[in-house]
Amino acid sequence: MGFYPEIFQELEAKLHDSIPSNLMHFKVAGDYESNWLRLRYEEFKNSMYELHFAQSSKKHANYFGTGYLDIVAFYYRKPASVNNRKAWLDAITPMSEYISEQLDMQFVLGTWSNNSVWLAACLQKEPVERDIEIYTKKVTKFIEVTYPHIRKAFQAIGIIR
Repeated sequence: MGFYPEIFQELEAKLHDSIPSNLMHFKVAGDYESNWLRLRYEEFKNSMYELHFAQSSKKHANYFGTGYLDIVAFYYRKPASVNNRKAWLDAITPMSEYISEQLDMQFVLGTWSNNSVWLAACLQKEPVERDIEIYTKKVTKFIEVTYPHIRKAFQAIGIIR
């Protein structure tokens, strides 16, 4: 697994400059010593946005055709009940076509074993170089496009008002 402290620190700083002010209330989770950067919104309990840098993953390969890619995703995880996660996925599924059109990136909804449901977009397959400016724009767009739909899905299942 690679470690990306400089990239994640630079990306976090750029996200603070590019994300609209009404979506700036996230908290960064993690210490940069991994292959992911997590952003948590307090109102979305048991969930997070995650920028996940490439590593071999059979699960990702099932969705994206390769397990070696960089993705930006939103995970709704345990300890939320299986029924809540399934209801959330059912609530957001009808919105997925619109989300996909707005993102202009390969986009999927899925489940991750019995632990989480997620929506993800591929930033780059088989990454060789990572352009922080492009990644900042794509992550910002992913949050801008998905946030209101994620919120609606949580409202639909009664998790938030």
